[in-house]
Amino acid sequence: MEAMEMLNVALLRTDASPTLRPTGSQVTSMFGGRTPVPDLPSDPGISAIGYKKPFLAESKPNL
Repeated sequence: MEAMEMLNVALLRTDASPTLRPTGSQVTSMFGGRTPVPDLPSDPGISAIGYKKPFLAESKPNL
């Protein structure tokens, strides 16, 4: 497994939606070469499911 594939797996595990994250056994299978590493979405940090404003934007005092 190449470093970029490992990075892609790590990024998949950080998806905002838990249902879209690979399970631990799926990750083990990817690392073992038994399952192909899927391509990343164009912007893995954005998910319409459960979207909330960033905490800091909500906590800024009005000056």
